[in-house]
Amino acid sequence: MQELARLRQGAIAQDGQAARELRIFIREHFTEQVELAVVGEKTEIAIARATDAIYQAVLGHTTRELYSQPGTTPGKRDTLPAAAQNAIAMGECRAAEALEAEVFSGGTTQRIDKVTKICRENGGRVRRWLPW
Repeated sequence: MQELARLRQGAIAQDGQAARELRIFIREHFTEQVELAVVGEKTEIAIARATDAIYQAVLGHTTRELYSQPGTTPGKRDTLPAAAQNAIAMGECRAAEALEAEVFSGGTTQRIDKVTKICRENGGRVRRWLPW
């Protein structure tokens, strides 16, 4: 928790190194929660679907659409505009908290579907806070 507090304190500058570290920390926590929810060999699929649900809900574009823009590199969030990076991090943070609070049961497909739904819902809640 001290690490998170340190990162939050330093995240005043949107494009600064501390903000980048905070986004990475949030991403790692988010993917960890998805992995814990799904458990098994399909965690990469679950992470991809969960990420796409966040992107669509928060930014209104799929992962593929975002990274097809000039100047972006697939899989490199640092190539997205800072506002988009921060919005995605907000969506992932909210979704990670919801995933952590949820109880998962059923098969892998049902778990992936539930994770995706939770990410879409929480990404939508974040989007309501944003100016776009």
